[in-house]
Amino acid sequence: MTQPSQAKSKAPSSDEALVHGSPHDHLFKNSFSDPSIVQYFLKVELSPSILADMDLSTLKKENNSFQCPYQNERHSDLVLSSTFRGRSQGIYIIIEHQSTADVNMQTRMLEYKRLFLINWNQDPKNRVKKYPLVLCLCLYHGKTPYPYSIDYYDQFFYPDLEKIEHTKMHLIDLKSQPDKKFLSYGPLSFILYLLKHSGSKNYLSAIKSAKDLGLAKSLAISPTQDYLSLISIYLYIVDKENSMESLLKELKEIPLIYNTFMQHIQQVRSKWMERGREKGRKEGKKEGREEGREEGLFLGIEQGKKEGLFLGLEKGKKEEKLAIAQALRKQGVDIKVIENATGLLEKDIII
Repeated sequence: MTQPSQAKSKAPSSDEALVHGSPHDHLFKNSFSDPSIVQYFLKVELSPSILADMDLSTLKKENNSFQCPYQNERHSDLVLSSTFRGRSQGIYIIIEHQSTADVNMQTRMLEYKRLFLINWNQDPKNRVKKYPLVLCLCLYHGKTPYPYSIDYYDQFFYPDLEKIEHTKMHLIDLKSQPDKKFLSYGPLSFILYLLKHSGSKNYLSAIKSAKDLGLAKSLAISPTQDYLSLISIYLYIVDKENSMESLLKELKEIPLIYNTFMQHIQQVRSKWMERGREKGRKEGKKEGREEGREEGLFLGIEQGKKEGLFLGLEKGKKEEKLAIAQALRKQGVDIKVIENATGLLEKDIII
């Protein structure tokens, strides 16, 4: 089995795989590439009872890539399918080539099988309630005979219990539980009873029933603030059918929850008030900055106009003085007299 691929790349040629990859893998994958040849191997290795229900003439290769929503893509060495008990693709066979002993091989094979079934279920044409038979075969040729147990359950401390628990899901269906059983759950009784009625979205009747059953008393077993807060927040969020007044009226008869519920409401109100104030401060600062920029722009323009006018006047005066100085010079007036009369320097006058 190759490791999870990070990115898809062009498959190497046969020669490249032999040089750069594992020669064992190369030999196995190419030798087992033809289903008509592989059936000879299966006739020897599969049990007679399985072979009796298989039609080996329908044996074909399948996609050996497994996609998983929360994992990278994974590949097995070989996946085959065949008609089984008259059903097309009723059996799948995952064959894994292994040249070194792996103590976790049983778990790996179980993972491949799990990923295969996930992919099977995601295929629109396979949206049925039952799965095909999936067999996992490991072709091993290590330096020594395989040293580990091939029994999956031998990997556990308590294989006898694992055999019992592994074959079924332990389901706790709250909807089917009789109401009186909830009295046995200790401090969880009340919240589990609420979850039983979560589909209705009307919690008034559930709260009334819980009180009648005496489930509210279970809250006194472990009345931690965190636990009571969980119940309060849950009721505050999920009850969409009743007014706040109706809910509070019913909860008043359960002081532990009522008091915590009121504290939570106050905290929520305070939080939203603080958010409102913060939003107001931000908007006020923003408006202030906008007004400041506008005022600054206006003042800048006015100042620019004044400075431009001043500079323009100054330039005009200087040019007028230069014209007068040039005229006096043409009339033969002494340069010192012109300097005193116009305020200009000699280097400005003599151009």
